[in-house]
Amino acid sequence: MTEIRMQHKTRLSADEIKKKMNGFIEKTLGEFNAKISDTEKQWEKNTLSFSFKTKGMRVSGKVFIEDRLITVEVTIPRVACIFKNKIVNRFNKEAKTLFP
Repeated sequence: MTEIRMQHKTRLSADEIKKKMNGFIEKTLGEFNAKISDTEKQWEKNTLSFSFKTKGMRVSGKVFIEDRLITVEVTIPRVACIFKNKIVNRFNKEAKTLFP
């Protein structure tokens, strides 16, 4: 398994981030609905734990929300390492748009 850690600084409060994050999650699940299964997500205060399967591989992670900071830690199977840059680039692009 390989871990990916990403951070994004924003001017938003933790509450604002959490509201926008819920919308982003629903949009993303809808976009990739045909490619993922067994989705799980659970909020505990300002930490979101999530997991899903794609192409038979389990992906899991956590999103930590603080005032003006989002940290995402994702664990992917080693064979999926070729997608690491794609994951990081997508996170950076989406974070800049959603969390200015």
